[in-house]
Amino acid sequence: MDGRSIDLSCSLVTEDHGPNFSPFLCKLFKEWDNRKARGLFHHDIRSCETKVLPGEHTFVATLIEGRDQKKRPTEFGINQVLQPFDSGKFNFTKVSPDEVIFRFRESENDSAQFFDGAPHAVSASSSAILINVSPIGYCHVLLIPKIQDCLPQRIDQESFLLAMYVAREARNPFFRVGYNSLGGFATINHLHFQAYYLKVQYPVEKAPTEKLTTLGNGVSFAQLGTTQ
Repeated sequence: MDGRSIDLSCSLVTEDHGPNFSPFLCKLFKEWDNRKARGLFHHDIRSCETKVLPGEHTFVATLIEGRDQKKRPTEFGINQVLQPFDSGKFNFTKVSPDEVIFRFRESENDSAQFFDGAPHAVSASSSAILINVSPIGYCHVLLIPKIQDCLPQRIDQESFLLAMYVAREARNPFFRVGYNSLGGFATINHLHFQAYYLKVQYPVEKAPTEKLTTLGNGVSFAQLGTTQ
């Protein structure tokens, strides 16, 4: 690929990384690196070539050879965006406990707490963060709201806000949280969001925005602004 190379590596050996790395993000990096060292991923994302493409928009491109053949297969038709959950097909309640990084729930006083040594069984918590075994970026994880409720891949207000709260907990603009639907390259019909860390500004993040509102917990919403 032609373009400017960027470094995907992120050396994290302590929990104190300054103001740009929250305790949550440091823990996430540490646990993700632990799973990588244990060989739980289908490929090494740090060895994949990533470049910023030349041009007006400076798109980011990563070459991951063989990912389509190694990732979990799609087990449903892609002719419908909304489909009912099917417990007979693969879903995230069936993952190995080693793939579970965090179990979490909303606190009653908006404070963040982390408990080391908690069992990784997904049945013990309403929501979970898992590794994506076929990552497209550093610290690529899956956010599963109410994992035991076995919700289909359909975004709603509650799950959207949960994803925004997780993004805010990272307190870093390079930790992205996203969503893709069935028919939009989602391969598992079990409600989930994607998240990963990449220290490059995306084209959409350079677009002008107009602030709409800020919630009491600090999550802000904006819409694309108009260009002159």
